Amino acid sequence: MHRSRLLALSSLAFLVSSSASANLLVNATFESDLSGWSEGGSPRWSSLDAAGSVLSGSVEVGTAGAVGQCIPVSTPELQVEASVLVPEGQSQLVGTPGVKLLYYTAADCTLVPVIPGRSVVLAPLSTTGWEEIGDSITVPNGAVSAYVSLTFFYLLDGEAAPFVAYFDDVSVVPEPGVAALWALAGMFAASGRRQPGARR
Repeated sequence: MHRSRLLALSSLAFLVSSSASANLLVNATFESDLSGWSEGGSPRWSSLDAAGSVLSGSVEVGTAGAVGQCIPVSTPELQVEASVLVPEGQSQLVGTPGVKLLYYTAADCTLVPVIPGRSVVLAPLSTTGWEEIGDSITVPNGAVSAYVSLTFFYLLDGEAAPFVAYFDDVSVVPEPGVAALWALAGMFAASGRRQPGARR
């Protein structure tokens, strides 16, 4: 195989592997506290852990509080995932827990979210254990940052009864741009064409 084709393959593999491991969130596994997350209301760190580890924990959010943090966004697609535990037996008819992203043109998520719309990944109203949720979302044009919230969504008008949910292993990972992948594929294809007079 020509050296140029090897270089193209290496570039493609590096791009994909780098994208797959680049979680934009800090303290996404809540090992011992809520450091790195802004707190609204009264969220709490919990010793409950999605993997059952005694050395880590999760965050308890709900009608009493939520957490969030600002991340940079530079790709058109993001993969959002989390492990969620929603204890059964809670009376809740007006909302549901989930992950929300609001988009900004300022790098530090300040001022108003001038980018219209939001992205939401909802969790079940109850789980029998830890469940994984996730979705691929499209970043609106012009956004340079996003505020990621683990929160409770009021979907209907009304007073919400006390409700809690636990989040762990949260990730927001940039997906490689389609244009970049096509460009690399073109490089790979071009490197495989024989030039006139070239030896086999």
